[in-house]
Amino acid sequence: MKRYLFYAIICFHFLIATIPGSAEQAVIDEIREAAIQQLSSENLGSGYGALINFSVNPDISTATYYVETEGVNEPTINVYRLPLRYVFELDNSAWSPLVQANFDYLITTAGFDITEGESIDAEWRIFGGSITFGVEIPVGKNLKVIPVIDAGLMRMESRADYNGTLSNLIVKPALDGLFFNWDVDAWVIGAGLGVDYRRTFKGRISKK
Repeated sequence: MKRYLFYAIICFHFLIATIPGSAEQAVIDEIREAAIQQLSSENLGSGYGALINFSVNPDISTATYYVETEGVNEPTINVYRLPLRYVFELDNSAWSPLVQANFDYLITTAGFDITEGESIDAEWRIFGGSITFGVEIPVGKNLKVIPVIDAGLMRMESRADYNGTLSNLIVKPALDGLFFNWDVDAWVIGAGLGVDYRRTFKGRISKK
């Protein structure tokens, strides 16, 4: 996703080198148009969608992830999750319905050097909650299959600080609202199938 997000930095270098003496607004418009041409709504949307799905994925634990990406300074993903799960035990059925609520919070930070003394410190925040309904179905003695459906509502916020005179005069008006400094709400709907295998191992404890 970051590869698409930061084509504009390359466009910035190119335009500054090839359009000397252009008016400030003309440079801003050229940078913005070049960035739009390099991107497509499908690529940008799928990248943000992947980040939102990552934030609500129940298989992803609370953790900090350090990403190695060329051209990006110390990209970091912090995920925080509070899951609340309850399984209903039915007297007249081997099936066990379950419900789980997740409260999720994700922060992604990264820095971008434009030129000496000019840089961007970017941050994306995703927060919200989701609810999952499913049922545990025994298949044999030690195995259960667990079909589930889930839905959630997430909010994604993009923020960026521009460091340097040129970044604030040229880059900020060109990239704000396109790459940085915007908000969006998103629904997340999905289904899945899990497997739970448990086996008790019996052994003897020897005493010396």
